This record gives sequence, structure tokens and C-alpha cells, in this order.
Amino acid sequence: MFETYFGNLKGHVVDKKLFHPYPTIQERNLWKHVRKEDKAVIREKAEAYLKTPIQPLRASTYLERYKIGNRQNFEDIYHVRRHRLSMLTLAECIEHRGRYTTAIMDIIWSICEESTWVYPAHLNQVPDTEDCGLHVVGTTYIDLMVAETGALLSWVYYVLQTTLDNESVAVTYRIHDAVNKRVIKPFLERNDYWWMWHEDSKKTAGHHINNWTPWILSNISACIAFMEGDHAKRVSGIEKIMSILTIFINHYDDDGGCDEGPSYWGHAGGSLLDALDIINKVTDGYVNIYHEERIKQIGRFIKAVNIGGNQFVNFADSLPIPSMDYPLVARYGFAIQDDDLMHFGLTLYKRYGYDMTHTRCHLGLRLMAYLFDAYTDKASSDFKFNLTEWFESIQVFIAREHEDQRGLLVAVKGGHNDESHNHNDVGHMIVYANGYPLFIDVGVGVYTSKTFGESRYDIWTMQSAYHNVPIINGRNQQQGASFKASIKDVHINEHVSEFICDISKAYPKEAKVIRWERCIRLDRKKHTISIKDDYALEENNGHVTLVFMTLQKPVLLSPGIMTMECQQEIRKMVYDPNQLIVEIEEIKLEDMKLVGAWGQMVYRLKLKHISCKRCGTSTVTIK
Repeated sequence: MFETYFGNLKGHVVDKKLFHPYPTIQERNLWKHVRKEDKAVIREKAEAYLKTPIQPLRASTYLERYKIGNRQNFEDIYHVRRHRLSMLTLAECIEHRGRYTTAIMDIIWSICEESTWVYPAHLNQVPDTEDCGLHVVGTTYIDLMVAETGALLSWVYYVLQTTLDNESVAVTYRIHDAVNKRVIKPFLERNDYWWMWHEDSKKTAGHHINNWTPWILSNISACIAFMEGDHAKRVSGIEKIMSILTIFINHYDDDGGCDEGPSYWGHAGGSLLDALDIINKVTDGYVNIYHEERIKQIGRFIKAVNIGGNQFVNFADSLPIPSMDYPLVARYGFAIQDDDLMHFGLTLYKRYGYDMTHTRCHLGLRLMAYLFDAYTDKASSDFKFNLTEWFESIQVFIAREHEDQRGLLVAVKGGHNDESHNHNDVGHMIVYANGYPLFIDVGVGVYTSKTFGESRYDIWTMQSAYHNVPIINGRNQQQGASFKASIKDVHINEHVSEFICDISKAYPKEAKVIRWERCIRLDRKKHTISIKDDYALEENNGHVTLVFMTLQKPVLLSPGIMTMECQQEIRKMVYDPNQLIVEIEEIKLEDMKLVGAWGQMVYRLKLKHISCKRCGTSTVTIK
């Protein structure tokens, strides 16, 4: 997509002194027009930070991830420091009275003094540090947070340079030195970071092309645009960013399906938009690929997987209500000239707002675009969902009864068990009624050292036993790309949306399964969803069970009929009592992330096969 631009950028990349995407502190009239409610939030947070000391980042806190698996304590302080800098900077730009300048200078100095900007959780990727738990001085690595911190400091440098220079030119020099040494120089000189996907890199094994690539590149593009004064380096840096982005874009199919789920779309597709926006601005509009269909579909994915309101189809490491940047969604729609996507983002933004108080909200392109770009002030209008979405590239199928959240919705996935942020969940589905969850994907808990390590599948939320898939001869699905679904048919018309896949290969040979065809069918005339399992086994040891994770405890109304309360409505779950026997397990949630998503309890409904037949068919119907 960038092919026509390579080799032609020299005359189009804007010089550092002329790069002016948003107002600096000197442009008082523009800062005066920031929305009153946003000014109030920024000032309130800035005042709170003025009254509190800068929290130290201790070596002992960094080591907690290595010693006890806790990464959260360090990350919380880490992001408060960066949020502090962001809010103080914006408050000074709004007020312009110098009240925040000293505090800004202090936190800049503190961040530049940090021994490393690398997350403890990413330390295992840094050479010579894998076994010591702390970053070794002299080693250089660019992870997500190194790039993000570099971009934050670059934006602060851009908007406040004259103010900081009036205090001491040493402050802006310190910013420039830190960003150059930790971000720009290693990026221009190195090709062996795995997320670059360079043909010479030997460190890509075990990694997937994922959000790391655009997330890092979107931030590096800001570092180069604001901080790099050498024109030749600016050009080569932007070309290198475009080259690596090409690999990321080519990883996607034309349907735009994101196998990382909606929680990571903001740092996958959303960060792609950020990178494209910076590149577009730093080339004065010359590089523009928003019209490309794949770029459009990557953006549209996030609307397609919305259930209704702020709920999303939460396959992979996602929760049903993920933290979502709705102005970003609207900006994507605006960029690709898709009014439906733009109004979807605007509607949810006006309903749920934009949380600048969140410590992960840092000064950068997204925040500046939110404050100054006109699209956020547009009136939202109605939008509609497609009745059926089929992302063949990632084998995700979504069917709705209506073009809004009324009625039934089912989302099912085939895929394989080595996806990015993988859960063992081939053939898994979720079901909602009027926007209320019936069959759920529990999601992911607080990240620990286990989450992305060898013990990932010791975590119960990653196991197929706690997804809506069968246990076959007492065996669960296994992780690995070879454990996968085979798509048999997708049938779509006005009245019926149907997805059929064989999930037998998702199980180990010990499961003795020859065929397990799962047919998920939404019938709009009958107002039903059916889950039909047609199976053939080499042997049946009597331990074949259908599992359904639910939010509400199912109630046995009569043999073959269970009910689930759906707000003020009762939904029935119908099955053959001569085939299946019911068992319900209560699962008390203790992880704070899961409790925040679902409350204190979820339920594991097990429909156990009575017969030991080697072949058969069972059907469960929601009505």
C-alpha cells in the first residue's frame, strides 16, 4: 500500500521546525476554545497532582514481577507519573500562568532519570536481563512503554518548549537526549527487535504479528516528527515505519478481522490509524492510504463486534465491557469517510464519555485530536448493525436477530489455539438476549507473570473446560496452531444465519474423536438460536459433556427445559432429557478484573451425555 511512496519522501517530509499538527501553548485563542467540561477535568486532576508528591519507582517494586509474579504495583505508579505529566502540561496550556511549570519540570526530570522505561513484564525480551529481574544499565530495548514514554515527552516538548526553555534549556535538552538515546537512535540503527519483523531478526520465534507493531510505531513516529532535526534521518525513519507497518497491514485479510479481540483493537487497528495520521501530517498530506479497502475494514471491525451499548464480543484477552476510546473510533470513521462508523463512535462517546482521569490517558495524538479536531463536536445520528458478520480470516461469525441490540445475538469462533492472546476456545460461542448475557466468555483476569508465560494454560480462564465447548472423553482442547477448526459451511439469508465447523482437531488424540461438527443457527422467524453437535468417536468412555458458562444461575423448570432470567424477561434453554443430564457448578470470582466484569459469581452449566454411543447428535435451543 505504501509502495508508490518509497523513495519519494525526501521532498515531502516536513522539517522539524515546520511540523505543526496542533496548537502549542502560545496559541492562546485555540486553547481558550477547549470545551469547558474538559478544562474542568484537566484542572481538577492537575490540582490534585500539585498537592501530592511524585511517587518513586523502586527497584524492589520492579522486582516484584520477577519474584512473586506481581506486575501491577509497578505499572500503577509508572502510569500515574506519566498521567501526572500529561494533566499538568494540559493545565498549563489552558491556564498559561506558570502555576504548573515547576511541577512539570520536576516530573519530566524524574521520568528522564528512570533507569529504564521498559515494563517489568517485558524484561525477558531484553538481552542479558532475563535472569536478574532488573534492567541492566547499558542495554537498550524498545518495548510498548519505551515508545509511549518517548512520545509523551516529545508531545510535551512540542507544546511547551518555550515555557520550559524560560525555566532552563537543560530541561528540553534532557528530553531530547532521553528520547534520542532510548527511542530514535536504536530504532534507526537496530533491526533485531522482534516486532520489526525484519528478515534478519532471529527473535521473532514464539511471537505473533500483533498490536506491538503499530502501537510502538505510532509512538516512534511522533518521536521522529517532533524531535529529529536531521532531515535525512526524518525521511529514513518515516520510510522504516512505513516498511514495518506494511508487514502488519499485510498480516490482515481484506475483511479486517482482528484476532486479538476488541480490547486490543485500540492498540492494533487504532494504533495503525494513529501511525497513519502522523505519517500523513508529517508528509503534509502526501502519504494517504485511508481509501484502501483493507484499512477501512480494519476500522469497521470494532463496530461489527459490538453487541450493543458498551458491550463487545470478548473473544481472546478481552472483557465484555473493555476500556474503549470512542473518540478514536469516531476519528477512524471520519478518516475513512465512513459515516456509519463515525456515528457509532460519536454515539457511544456521547453516552459513555471520554475518561481523561484514567492514568493510561497520556498526552499524545489521541488526546490532542479529541480536544481540537472538529469531528468530536459533530452531532451523532442513528447507525445500524449488519444482521450477519463473517470474518473468514479469523473464523469469527456474528448473527443478530435485529439491526440493533433487540432480540438474540450469537457470536461463534472457529480458528485455532495459537492465536494472539489465545484461549483454548475453538467452537466457542456467546449468546446475548436484548443486550444481556446468557452464555458468556469469562474473559481474562489481572495480568500476572503467568499470563504470557509457560504457565498460561494453568489459568482456568484460558482453558477450554471453562468455555462453551464440549469435553470429549474427559479431554479438553490443547494449545497450538494444529489444534483448529475446519469450516464446513456458512449459510446466510434474510431469515437464517448458520455457521458449521468441525472442531475435532482441536482435541488431542486421547479424546478419540473422529468428527465433532457444531452447527450454530440463528432463526429470525422462530426467534431461536440452536447449537447442534453431530459427533463420531472412536470410543466413548462415558465422559462426554457440553459446557455452557452463564452469568445467571439456570433453573430447571422441567426435564428438558431450563430457564435463565434475562433482566425482566425469561429465556428458555431446551434440550433432550433422554440424552443429557444437568449439573450446575458455582464459580466464585476473586480476581478483581473478573469481579468488575461479572460480579461475584458465574456458573458452569454441564450437560452430560447419558449414553455411551460412539455416534450421535444433540441439540440445545435458546428461545
